[in-house]
Parts: sequence; C-alpha cells; structure tokens
Amino acid sequence: MSEIKKLYGEDAVVIGDNRLPTDFSKKNNVTTADDLTRISTEKVSGQNEIKLIKTLLYSFIGVVSIISIITIFNIIHYSLLLRKREIASLKSMGMSNKQVRKMNFLESIFYGLSSSIAGGLVSLVLLYVVHIVMFDFRVYKFEIPILSIVCAILVMYVVIILGMILARRELKNRNIIDEIRNENI
Repeated sequence: MSEIKKLYGEDAVVIGDNRLPTDFSKKNNVTTADDLTRISTEKVSGQNEIKLIKTLLYSFIGVVSIISIITIFNIIHYSLLLRKREIASLKSMGMSNKQVRKMNFLESIFYGLSSSIAGGLVSLVLLYVVHIVMFDFRVYKFEIPILSIVCAILVMYVVIILGMILARRELKNRNIIDEIRNENI
C-alpha cells in the first residue's frame, strides 16, 4: 500500500481493488481495473511493435552498410588494378614508390571527399523530406545528425584507405616492363 502511495500520491482514488490518481482517471477515461489492464496491454503491445520496427530498420541499415563498404572497397581496389600499366609507365619515367603511393593516397582522399559531399547533401535532403512527412513541424524540430554523418565519413575513409593499401600491395612487387607490355588485367 505504501508503494502505491509513493507511485500515485495521496490523491489516488480507489476503483475496485486498485488505486488510481484522479488526474490519470480523468485524462484516460479510466473507470475500472479492466480499463487499466487494457491500457497496460496496449502499451506493451505498442512497445513490442516499436522493438520490431527498430530491429527491421537496423537490419536494413546493416545490410545496406555492408553492401556499401564492399562496393567502396572494390571500386578503389579495381581502379588501381586497372591503372597498373599507367603506374608502371610512371615508374619507368622515374617516379618512386613513395610518389606513386602518395598519388594513390591523394586520389583516394579525393574519391572520399567527393562522395561524402554528394552523399551528405542527398542524405540531408532525404532526412528533411522524411521529417516533413513523418512529423509535424510544431512537434519536433529538425536536427542534423552530425555524429552519425561524421561516423559514416570516418568508416568510409577507413574502407577507402584499406582498399588502396591492399591494391598497392598487389602492384608493388610487379615487374615494370611486364606491366607495360601486358594490356590484360
């Protein structure tokens, strides 16, 4: 009984065997213990639906993220492998491995910068459109998820740099003359 007083206060009204605060009863049109049970069941059902939606959304985001990471990695990796003849020509003209590595690194950073700007702008527009459709302007203020955007950009750069490093390892020990002669991948 003292726990009920702590939860609902001294102004609680007894309905059946349950104690309900009078303001709760007035706001929710609760007149019996069955109504309270119904409200409680609806609340639990709503919480379960929210958990299900969150699980589906996070699963979808995870799958899209994995596909994006693999795509970025392959683009960087194969762009370097397709240019192995060009890189061999540059090396034959006197470019050192350090200079080639720096050139590839700057190119990868440029890929990341251009894709993060384009992706950031598109995602902000889409977020704003979803905000307009889902929420009333008076209820929630639109906020830019800066932390999420920064995390996505950092992960993208890590993937780009790893793709570049692995492709460079494949190109590093190849013979320059054979690469210039060979036109196949």
